[in-house]
Amino acid sequence: MLGYIKHDIYRSRRLKWRFCNALRYMMVYMVFIGVFSNASLRELSANETFSSNLKQIRKDTDSNGIIDLISYYNKNGEITKLEIDSDQDGHIDRIQHYEKGTIIKIESDTDLDLHIDCLDYLDNAKRIRQERINPSGKIHQITEFDANEHPLSIKKDTTESGLFDLVYHFGNGKLLSSSKDSNEDHTIDTVIFYDSNGLALKSRHDFDLDGQFETFRFYENGIIARQEKDTDLNGAMDIIISFQNANPIDQKKDGNLDGVFDTFTIFKDGNPVSTKKDTNFDGSIDTYCQFDEAGALQKIEEDTTHCGKIDRTRLFKKGIPLITEEDKNLDGHPDIITHYTSGKKHLQEKDENFDQRPDIRIFYTQKEEKERVISDTDYDGKDDLFQYYDNDQIVRLEKDESKNGAIDLRIFYKNGTKVKLKKDSDGDGFFETTEQFDDPLWSMILTKDMNKDDVPDASYFYKNGVLLKKVTDQNLDTRDDLAVYYNAEGKLVKCEEDDGFTGTYNLTWFYDEKENPVRAEKDANQDHRTDIWFFYENGHLSSVEEDTNQDGRADLWETYDEAEALVKKERDLNFDGVPDIIDS
Repeated sequence: MLGYIKHDIYRSRRLKWRFCNALRYMMVYMVFIGVFSNASLRELSANETFSSNLKQIRKDTDSNGIIDLISYYNKNGEITKLEIDSDQDGHIDRIQHYEKGTIIKIESDTDLDLHIDCLDYLDNAKRIRQERINPSGKIHQITEFDANEHPLSIKKDTTESGLFDLVYHFGNGKLLSSSKDSNEDHTIDTVIFYDSNGLALKSRHDFDLDGQFETFRFYENGIIARQEKDTDLNGAMDIIISFQNANPIDQKKDGNLDGVFDTFTIFKDGNPVSTKKDTNFDGSIDTYCQFDEAGALQKIEEDTTHCGKIDRTRLFKKGIPLITEEDKNLDGHPDIITHYTSGKKHLQEKDENFDQRPDIRIFYTQKEEKERVISDTDYDGKDDLFQYYDNDQIVRLEKDESKNGAIDLRIFYKNGTKVKLKKDSDGDGFFETTEQFDDPLWSMILTKDMNKDDVPDASYFYKNGVLLKKVTDQNLDTRDDLAVYYNAEGKLVKCEEDDGFTGTYNLTWFYDEKENPVRAEKDANQDHRTDIWFFYENGHLSSVEEDTNQDGRADLWETYDEAEALVKKERDLNFDGVPDIIDS
């Protein structure tokens, strides 16, 4: 914004200089047209040098051997054109055209580069229009004049795009106003009005190029004194800046556009010194900013709870954050301290129980992502929880749950989700308990290795928090010998045993809804076929059937009473399915 302001001041002064030079040029031009041209022609009549067709007169006015003035006449003896070499370099740099003896047009090479760059049009020997031509041959400036040869308007193509984007307006030879279309959308976005001395008096600007003026400036002696901005175009100014010697000295701003100023800034030597803000727009200042001599942010004090007490302080060096302190319980002591390196957060300390000792320390990477967190969860002054992160997601957690100074719990994560837990329940340094959470079939698998051989002795399988299966190695030979199954209500439904530790499950129990056994099947010879069937009633053994010849059919039957005493025994001797011997 200040750059625009300084540019306006510079442009106003430069325009005044150009205008004065233009007036001087016009005076010289009038003398030349009205006096010098006629005198030269009179002198030529006394020193005539004619061409063969008697229509051209060439003259060396300073007798240096170089023709510097050539006059052209029609058959009636009237001058039609005058060519002048004003610097005697042998090249024509000014051509004057006449009609009926009166000058009507002048072509000039003002920078003497052998190219015509200025065209003046005249009426009754008075200039009415001037066109300036750029090196590419395009008109980039047009000046219109009044009857007294005072400029009326100047149009400029400042970007050489073919569009005239800057226009100056005059009255009685004095600059009145200028308008500019900076983005060349055929809509004026800057208008400047000038005083009688040609200095900027006031201006209006459409900096956001939406077709409406939102910024207004006022000048004293051509130097900006005040700027006002109507952001929402409702007629009420919401940003006002006061200036002294073209430098801002104070600013007030209505941030929420409610008609009340809520931000106040003081400047010195063009740089901010301090700012006060009402961030929640309740009419009370709650934020204070201080700046260094270079205008860089140095300190911010904030009342974030809007209770009238400062609870957060931020310190900066050359505008780069150094440290932030937050007082959560408003006791005058910081409870959260954040440290920065090269403007990036690298450590944050938190005092959660307000004893003026940090309980949590958070370390950050160069990308300001969490790297690790160290915590004292029971506030005894000893760190007992350690969390590790990668790409700002937790990957591992370690904890000293027994408070003996040794880690006894580890949790592992993938993509921020817990996948494994390992625990040392007895504090001997060996993590005997493992919980797995990423199995595709089970929500959790819990295993225990009680003999420290890195082979699970017991495994528990869960779905949605309900135990559905339990597997154990009862004799610790690294082979499972008992598998217990539960339903969705957590009730026992089946049990598989390795009876005799044969290395395979050979006995299966089935249970009712009251978890009483109803049937058991046994493979006595390890041929993976049932040989013995046990039947129960109300949880008591009622009968047993056995296949003694391994043909898949029972040939021995036993019946028991409610006390599980044998009351009858039947045997099929010829294996035809019918008992041959019955003992009662």
